[in-house]
Amino acid sequence: MGTFNTNGVKSKKYGGSYPVWLTINQKERSGGTLEYLPPIGTIIRSGSLVSIDGAGGKAKIIETFEVAENVTATDTTVKVQAYASHPKPTNGTNLMKSPTTVGTTGTGVAVAGVALDSANGVVTFTIAANAFGTLAKGDILVKASKAGTGAKIYAVPSGLTENDVWVEEGDQYATVASVFHGEIMEDRIQPIPDCIKEVLPQIKFQKGI
Repeated sequence: MGTFNTNGVKSKKYGGSYPVWLTINQKERSGGTLEYLPPIGTIIRSGSLVSIDGAGGKAKIIETFEVAENVTATDTTVKVQAYASHPKPTNGTNLMKSPTTVGTTGTGVAVAGVALDSANGVVTFTIAANAFGTLAKGDILVKASKAGTGAKIYAVPSGLTENDVWVEEGDQYATVASVFHGEIMEDRIQPIPDCIKEVLPQIKFQKGI
């Protein structure tokens, strides 16, 4: 079962969560409070990348997305996978190609026209032609610090969330627990770029389980 770390004027219980952790050895002390409360109905899945700036501090969620189809330099539509375990992009989010290291800069692109294509299991969004250059199926896009040149990954992750967080009407804030030492089923969480795995050396990512 997940814990639903939201606080507001009412509470509600939900069904079982989608298990992703095999073992949890160490968590960041005190966890953190989300820097802003997402829209009502949002589910932040366990195993989401998170950066907490100190015990009980602000928690930033770093969304990543797996490209579902090749994108040419002239294309103005991008498709990303819409798996239940993956976050969904929102209009105005800045994204960039996953860099080679977490400190490498790139070009941030603000997405628009986000739409769910349930029949094909993808989310589509629009960009300016050549905004990303070219993309290959399976490439990973990551939330960026800004649009334009000189963008970096939105925040350097310090761990992955332990539990699901559900946002409902009446919630005023939400907290997360961050695991930095453990074993997780990689096929059940958002895509994790190699550059991020390098800064989470005590997380063992297991595939095919």
